[in-house]
Amino acid sequence: MTTPSNPSCGAPLWRRFAALGYDSLILLAISMAYGAVVTIVGATLGLGSQQGAEQYQPMFATGGIGELVLIGWILTLGSFYVGFWQRSGQTVGMRAWRLCLIDVHTQQPPSAVRCSQRAAWGVLSLLLAGIGYWYRFFSPTGQCLHDKLTTTTVIVLPKNKPG
Repeated sequence: MTTPSNPSCGAPLWRRFAALGYDSLILLAISMAYGAVVTIVGATLGLGSQQGAEQYQPMFATGGIGELVLIGWILTLGSFYVGFWQRSGQTVGMRAWRLCLIDVHTQQPPSAVRCSQRAAWGVLSLLLAGIGYWYRFFSPTGQCLHDKLTTTTVIVLPKNKPG
């Protein structure tokens, strides 16, 4: 990992959202693969294959299995972020936009626990009308709310000089 250009100033929102846009394409592919696996497992187990129109129920609609599938999907998408953040501090989208997630104290990629907490707070920040992201405009350090709560920050890395 290269050293940050200015670790005291968090990455601007437009860069964060651009990286999120790149990552959303990968998350779409992961979601399709997850859906295929769930469908194959459901078909193999015979779920959702009752005979007769009056007995028809959508696959996984009974017995709380639908909620289990949803939780599994959320955990799968969260694992994408946690894995990349913990290993290198960057997802594919963050790498394209020269962003890196670091622990404020160590200046290194955060632990798996901290990454998991950040992923959960990040989703909540986005779902609540983006309020956690807009917090950045009031933060002297340029952190979003989920950065502040997990003592992490997203920084812009310097351009690599050809040579």
